[in-house]
Amino acid sequence: MISGLARAAEVFQQPIYLELPVQAAKFIWDHQFVDGRFHRLNYEGEATVLAQSEYYAFFIKALLDLYQAAVDNSDWLEKAVALQDEFKEFLWSVELGGYFYTSTDNSQDLIVRERSYLDNATP
Repeated sequence: MISGLARAAEVFQQPIYLELPVQAAKFIWDHQFVDGRFHRLNYEGEATVLAQSEYYAFFIKALLDLYQAAVDNSDWLEKAVALQDEFKEFLWSVELGGYFYTSTDNSQDLIVRERSYLDNATP
């Protein structure tokens, strides 16, 4: 939703289209991080469950789309880079290359830490 509305604002040159995705991104940035870690769910105002790889990927893309669409000197790019750094730190596989679905500190109870050889691209 954030990416779609940011792109619409850019394509149609309608600044009002940018208000909703900016509000959504700010909510996520302000409420979905606990102790510096990105969480994927929010129940009754409390962030729960650490984010998995697709949550990082989609939110990073959304932040980059906001950066491209924004006319002011916003810090969306810096936020995207910071989130990418966290993504790499906790989900990247140095030995195998590529990203695991779950973070290193959220997969202690798993027998196998999943990692797909497919990129989940949809034609």
